Amino acid sequence: MLVQLDRMKKEYDGFSLELNMEIPENQVTGLIGANGAGKSTTFKLMLGLIRPDEGNVEIFGRNAAEMGAEDKQKIGAAFSDSGFSEYLKVQQLIPIMSRFYPDFQEEEFRGRCERFKIPLNKQIKEFSTGMKAKLNLIIALTHQAEFLMLDEPTAGLDVGAREGMLDILREYMEEKPERSILISSHISSDLEHLCDDIYVIVLFSTFSTMAQGGSAHVKDFINIPVSIVLGIVLGSVTGYLLSLFFETAYAHSHMVRNSMKVIVVMGMSFLLMSIETWLKPVVSISGLLAVV
Repeated sequence: MLVQLDRMKKEYDGFSLELNMEIPENQVTGLIGANGAGKSTTFKLMLGLIRPDEGNVEIFGRNAAEMGAEDKQKIGAAFSDSGFSEYLKVQQLIPIMSRFYPDFQEEEFRGRCERFKIPLNKQIKEFSTGMKAKLNLIIALTHQAEFLMLDEPTAGLDVGAREGMLDILREYMEEKPERSILISSHISSDLEHLCDDIYVIVLFSTFSTMAQGGSAHVKDFINIPVSIVLGIVLGSVTGYLLSLFFETAYAHSHMVRNSMKVIVVMGMSFLLMSIETWLKPVVSISGLLAVV
């Protein structure tokens, strides 16, 4: 197994993440979750940047916190921040990457920059969010990494650019069978047609837990908090009962029936909004009103 997280638990003030995960070779694994659910924390644990409070995190068959330089060279990581000074020009990254990674492919780097329209003679600080995301992916791809870790790589990209990036990841996987990718996103549609396996971090207030799903048709509503679901259900029931009441009471007066329905629903809306603080731990008022 390339990566294994066994009964891992990490806690901060107001935040708890518990998960089990396995990533074999020759597989694209997706990680979906709302912002703040723990996706970036999961990446940091795998890279050995932070240690779990409980459980084990292994990568390449050893504890993630004990990885040496040789193991780290097998990983290509792309985050929102490349880690390089934004005053550097892209051209100046080439000798730095060559020193860090013996297998850095300069020609491939230049070719991908040209393909993605990344100018070599501009400072990184002049790039848009989308251009920075492309550059981060290029850096991760061009040193023959066996395992790619991509944290929200499609953030800030338009539809065409996202599709182009996903095509490059498919090409990366086809080059060598032992490669694997872990890619996170809060947009499930980006991963549905790319991933072999998908894990979902379900956020319940300040608690996150892992649920493993299949690669087919993972829907965005997986990340909807329970409070919203309860609100929608109660809103549906309330709306249905109101409809039955007015249909019976004003069966012979269509205009009065509709007017009274609007008045009562508006009154209930203001009443529910006034007690939202009390109901918030249980029911999402927004979800209820959306249905009513």
